[in-house]
Amino acid sequence: YADSDNAHDFPLLFGLDENVTFHLGTFDAVRGNFTAPSGRGSPFHSLCIQGESLCIQGESMKLRPANSEDEEFLWQAQCYAALLDAKEDPAATVRGNPVLARYVEGWGRVGDIGVIVEHENKPVGAAWCRLFREESPGWGWIDAKTPEISVAVLPEFRQMGIGTSLLKRLLEVTGENMMISLAVRSTNPALRLYLRLGFRIIPERNFLNRTGVLSHVMVREGIALHA
Repeated sequence: YADSDNAHDFPLLFGLDENVTFHLGTFDAVRGNFTAPSGRGSPFHSLCIQGESLCIQGESMKLRPANSEDEEFLWQAQCYAALLDAKEDPAATVRGNPVLARYVEGWGRVGDIGVIVEHENKPVGAAWCRLFREESPGWGWIDAKTPEISVAVLPEFRQMGIGTSLLKRLLEVTGENMMISLAVRSTNPALRLYLRLGFRIIPERNFLNRTGVLSHVMVREGIALHA
């Protein structure tokens, strides 16, 4: 958290410059005001993701920061993150669901941050997070100062460890001291990964999803990433 006398101020990643650097500022969740980092005397710092090459099961891939041009892919990715059955037009399915659309609509706003994996210069997976207000929350909403994560990999690139690489990098970027949340079905094998990476289930927030399956809200409370 930022050093602030206001209990509603918290660190916030607010975008990219030409050097692909994520800068920390503060966001007042009550007033809705964002304060960008100041000059050299600022208590805030910067985080940087450089595009890097990966070799996953013999396939050459690239990990890079998400930018505003990735919104169209994120519409598609959110469909897979929500485990929707939409073979013809995944993006349209998400756009037609008001709650799911909140995870992508207007991508690139203050607080949005994500990472993309590319194969042959095309995105095949993404992990991203954003802040939600109380009046329009996501499924894993904790409060207005806790970003919620989404992770998705295209079906033909699953079971390769791409999702794990994406999530680990996103957690590195958001930092060890930032609380972050997510929602996951109790039957999703990824639940074990989330537990291993330091997320814990909040039992009182369990809910039944649209298919009648128990889902968990999980939170990672600013602990070091040991996995």
